[in-house]
Amino acid sequence: VDTASAYPGENVTLGLNLLNELKVGGFDFVLQYDPTALSLLGYTNAGTRSESFEYFAVVNNYQGSAGNIHVVGTANLPVAPITPSLAVGDGPLAELTFKTTSNLAYAGYNVPVRFGYLDLPGMNVLYDSVNLAISDNDVVYTDGAVRIRSIGNVKIGDINLNGLSNEIGDVIYFTNYFINPQLYGFNALQY
Repeated sequence: VDTASAYPGENVTLGLNLLNELKVGGFDFVLQYDPTALSLLGYTNAGTRSESFEYFAVVNNYQGSAGNIHVVGTANLPVAPITPSLAVGDGPLAELTFKTTSNLAYAGYNVPVRFGYLDLPGMNVLYDSVNLAISDNDVVYTDGAVRIRSIGNVKIGDINLNGLSNEIGDVIYFTNYFINPQLYGFNALQY
C-alpha cells in the first residue's frame, strides 16, 4: 500500500501495488484504516494492471466493520472468455481515494492503511495463473499510511498563502470563495 500525504480535509489517493515475479491470476485483500481520520470516497482499477480483469470489486465497511475494505480481483472467470493472468511486473492493482478528517487534532499524524487479518479463510491471498493460492511464505505485505500534514504557522488574513496578510489578493480569493466555493475551496491552512 502506498504512503501519501494531504492536509486536513483534503483528498488523497493510495495505490494498492503489486511487484510479482510469477504470473498472478487474482487477489483477495482486506485493508484496514481508522474511520475517524479517513473516509473512503472511491476506488478504481482503471489505468492499473488489473484493468482487464473480468472481475473487480471493493466493499467498504466489510463484515459490518467501519474501516475494513475488501478488495477482490480475478483475471479469468470460469464462465467467460479466457483473460490472461498478470504478467511479471510492478505497479498498482487498484487506487483508493480517501478524504482526510478536517479535525486539526490529527495534523502531523500518520494514519496507517494496513492489511487486515480477520481470521476468515482466503483473506490476503494472491492466486497464480491456475487459481491456486500462492503460499504466504512467498508473499511480503507492506502497509502504507496517509500522513496528515501539519498546517504550519497560521498567518491570519493570508488566504492566498503568499506570505502577505490582508492584501488585495487575499480579498479577491475570499470573494471568489463565496461566489464559487467548489472552484475556490479552502484547505485547512486557509481556514
